[in-house]
Amino acid sequence: MAIRFSLSTAVLINLVIISLLLPGTAYADRHSHHHARKHAVQSARVLVNHSHRHGHRREVETAVEDSRQLRLKSRRERRLEARRAYEAHLERLAADSRPTKWERIEEARAYRAHLERIAANRREALAEMNGEISSKSIRAFQTYIASVPIRMVTVDLNDPTVKVSGLLAQNGIGSAEPFSKMIRRTQPDVAVTGTFFSLDNLKPVGDIVINGDLAYFGGMGTALCITRNNRAQMITVPWGHHHDWSDYDFVMACGPRLLDGGHIVLDPSSERFRDKNMLAPNSRIGVGITPTNKLVFVMTQKPIYLGRLAKIMRAIGCTQAMNLDAGTSTGFYCDGNMMARPGRWLTNAIVVYANQHPSQPSAS
Repeated sequence: MAIRFSLSTAVLINLVIISLLLPGTAYADRHSHHHARKHAVQSARVLVNHSHRHGHRREVETAVEDSRQLRLKSRRERRLEARRAYEAHLERLAADSRPTKWERIEEARAYRAHLERIAANRREALAEMNGEISSKSIRAFQTYIASVPIRMVTVDLNDPTVKVSGLLAQNGIGSAEPFSKMIRRTQPDVAVTGTFFSLDNLKPVGDIVINGDLAYFGGMGTALCITRNNRAQMITVPWGHHHDWSDYDFVMACGPRLLDGGHIVLDPSSERFRDKNMLAPNSRIGVGITPTNKLVFVMTQKPIYLGRLAKIMRAIGCTQAMNLDAGTSTGFYCDGNMMARPGRWLTNAIVVYANQHPSQPSAS
């Protein structure tokens, strides 16, 4: 009996030692683990065969089960330790990325300076609208109005050397041209997208008059009209009506109208604007007229409704305003700076020259 007990105990000790050594350095690689498990299985088989011969089967089964439980416990502990180490690693990463007190102070200062710059730009833009600044006939601003980031260009029509005109694609009505090429060809100081056009036949939707000549009849929308002595106004054209534009040097009909007399009068359906894509939130271009005879072009690439554009135009001091083509066609250029590049070729545009005599042709 003593010999049998010693043999069982020896095998059990062997199994326990192997189980404890499995996670250690001696059996760290997969090859060692494989041989260790193979040796344990062989030892267990020897012990089972011995127990069959000597009546110690229950003792051997208990020893094998104890060894298995030790291995499972060791695996659970390793997984738990790995999980704790990973969580500690995540905590260290979070601590490293968390700004310090001084970093938060610097961020707050930078943000306040940013807000002050925006406020200064807005004050300058409003002063320009009210006629308090007149050092340049054409000025560009970048600011926020009604929480919308906008680019704005003002044109002082009281300067007789300023000329506002229209621009068609090089091959005329029914053709299109890259916006950048139109600018290189005519060299304006300001260029913005003009009226809507059909993607099927590339023809505009509204009337266009350039240098006093009717370039195209569309018969709809609201028209930006500039006289030969640089007086600006807006006229809403009844659908299908042939309006007499003989008093104007430049006309670009688009729409819908946004403001009249400083009040929002937006009614797209009355002007036959029913396209769902145009009425949905989109990047926008608006043009307005101030009481001091200044022309204001506003562009935002933030998708907004027409109603919000009308509020922006009213906030910057316009008494008359209308919508221009935008969306994928959004083009906005001033003094060598391409502020927005269209995603398609254009058929027409509005251009402004700062020092061009009115008798010189601006576009064709």
